[in-house]
Amino acid sequence: MKFFGFLSLFGAIVAALVLLTGMFTAQSAPQEAAIAALAIAIAVIPYVFFRVLQALRQTEDLAAIRRLLEARPGGPGAAAAQAPQVAAPVLVAPEPAPPPPAAEVLQSGSMGVEGWTWHQLSDGSVRITDAHGSDYAYPSVAAARKAFTWWQGPGAA
Repeated sequence: MKFFGFLSLFGAIVAALVLLTGMFTAQSAPQEAAIAALAIAIAVIPYVFFRVLQALRQTEDLAAIRRLLEARPGGPGAAAAQAPQVAAPVLVAPEPAPPPPAAEVLQSGSMGVEGWTWHQLSDGSVRITDAHGSDYAYPSVAAARKAFTWWQGPGAA
């Protein structure tokens, strides 16, 4: 394991030297790209071997620890068998908040297109209904006019 760690470090140093010397001696962009690819390969390949071996070693260590814990008299298997059965908690949803009071319609009218209507509400907002019955809510007349430039409702010129 230490060998591949050393090899990774050595590969990184060699790759840096290859890259630096190659960039100064390259005559064209394709040569620079080839040198950069070679430097990456020199650094990455030993590192990948090192990480694979490190992961395998860690997996083996964890398996050994698991075997030791299960072999103990008070290991995880024994604790699960002795644990008392507890009922799952019952979650109760809170009561929903009451809806806000509905705003009154102050003005209504056609938007100049068949089936489209507007309603100005007492809270200052505007609700627009299209020919298919879909509602669009806007916080103000100005916001609705910005979205629907062809609107012929309040504030139309």
